[in-house]
Amino acid sequence: MDEAAWLPGTLNSLAAQTIQGFQVVVCVNQPDPWWDDPVRVATCHNNRSTMEWLSSHRKQFPFKVHILNRTSRGMGWPHEKGGAGLARRVVMDEAARHIPPEGVIVSADADAMYESGYLEAIAHRMAAYPGSVALAAPYYHPLTNNTEHNRAMLMYELYMRFHLLNMMRIGSPYAFTAIGSAMAVTRAAYQKVGGVPLKPFGEDFYLLQKLAKTGKVLTHLHAKALPAARVSNRVAFGTGPAITESLAGNKPRYQILHPNLYEPIGQLYQMLPALFSKNQSTPLDDKIAATFKQPSIWEPLRNNAKTTETFLKACHQKLDALRTWQWLRQGATHYDPDEALLANLQLFLPDIHKQLSGSMPDYSQLVEIRDRLCQVECIKRKAYDEEN
Repeated sequence: MDEAAWLPGTLNSLAAQTIQGFQVVVCVNQPDPWWDDPVRVATCHNNRSTMEWLSSHRKQFPFKVHILNRTSRGMGWPHEKGGAGLARRVVMDEAARHIPPEGVIVSADADAMYESGYLEAIAHRMAAYPGSVALAAPYYHPLTNNTEHNRAMLMYELYMRFHLLNMMRIGSPYAFTAIGSAMAVTRAAYQKVGGVPLKPFGEDFYLLQKLAKTGKVLTHLHAKALPAARVSNRVAFGTGPAITESLAGNKPRYQILHPNLYEPIGQLYQMLPALFSKNQSTPLDDKIAATFKQPSIWEPLRNNAKTTETFLKACHQKLDALRTWQWLRQGATHYDPDEALLANLQLFLPDIHKQLSGSMPDYSQLVEIRDRLCQVECIKRKAYDEEN
């Protein structure tokens, strides 16, 4: 949607991959009523330009390009419901039609670039873990020539990277970063979970959560997806809205979470084996009771589990990524965002934290912090895959 200026670069980065033999499905889309909406019709014309470019250039690529037209008048979505989730589901469902059960569907966005070894790395990584169902790949937003734009993007990246590192630190089975342009799934697993959830936004998060409940979601890769750090209001969640809101001077929706917020969740994880034997107080009793409208969830889970292993699995399925995220967000207001940033730096980049001496990082230091976190994250991702 609205990608005429970006899609050629994405397809050229796929043409430069170190392996070929894959196919590409492109879905150009928007709600059909936009053709009669003066505010939205420009997107329809942009999409028409994309379709014309695809039609005239599709044969120049070393891979087959399947084009799904959900933009021409009468062929767009009949309503605004579904949004990004509907678009991603339609395109990934189509991809599933063209590959065998053991094949892999790589989700991409039409404004993202991919390092030349990206697809080969995915193929090798998933082959090395035959039981894996999906991969939440590493990512890196390239900087633009606008410092304030970059600053907003860097803060959003730090929010995501610190969250991942903290989730790995406490041993969560949902330690992944959900980015639609940086994930892959086997066809068999994709169909087993019923495809992409029909959410207007956050469909990548909900898909990976469903997959994590069925098997191993890998996180480590030697190549990265390079999503565009662009201002965008096409969806209500993610990089584009985060940058847009920050540049508008609004309070960031995605504030860095203090490491202390993760501690009671990690403590609960440590207590789960003992809860298979009997009830006992946990650091999250109040939140669990409020969330599930019952004083204790442990007895029903015990009654349906024959072993500690099946009990643990049932607990993590109930206390999933969404529940964890909701509890973290509830506690976020108790911490100053600057304090949360410095606390995370003390935990994961202590040398930089020492250099700052309690002051907030300037722009050049934010760039360094992001790049250093990428290195830390790479090591942690590899260890996480091997340990879980």
